[in-house]
Amino acid sequence: MASSNPFEFPLIDPNYNSDKQDIAILIKAASTLLRIVESSFMSSYLQHSPLPIPGCTTCSNKPFSQCYSYLACVALQLTLPYNHPVGSCAMGNSSNENAVVDGRLRVRGVRNLRVIDASVMPVITNANTNAPTMMIAERGAEFLLQDNFSLNGTQLVH
Repeated sequence: MASSNPFEFPLIDPNYNSDKQDIAILIKAASTLLRIVESSFMSSYLQHSPLPIPGCTTCSNKPFSQCYSYLACVALQLTLPYNHPVGSCAMGNSSNENAVVDGRLRVRGVRNLRVIDASVMPVITNANTNAPTMMIAERGAEFLLQDNFSLNGTQLVH
């Protein structure tokens, strides 16, 4: 936690590429792809971009596919995660000590606070999280209406 001040942004560090094995996998994948592109057959059809990557130095006497220091630098500079984080405020019943919200998306122990997003999924779905997140939002809206949620002093009714 960066601060106990609720008005400051939280410190979120997913610690990407902190394990050397992560970088090794990226280097191996990039090297394999470039080896294919550099092959005598494919080089007449494909070329990789000769644009320099800021901060990365190429190996003058090796093909890109064998310049592992360059590939490591490129991996650190250009790769981004593609994921759907869920579960940081997992929903569950009162017997689940890891559950942050109850079945009506209310934060346990905090009055008038709900979490209505993908973070309430206790586990990630086996498909894209878009549809389940939309369903959670619809149900959350229903819960708010059912509980006569008040917004700026105006009571909402259905």
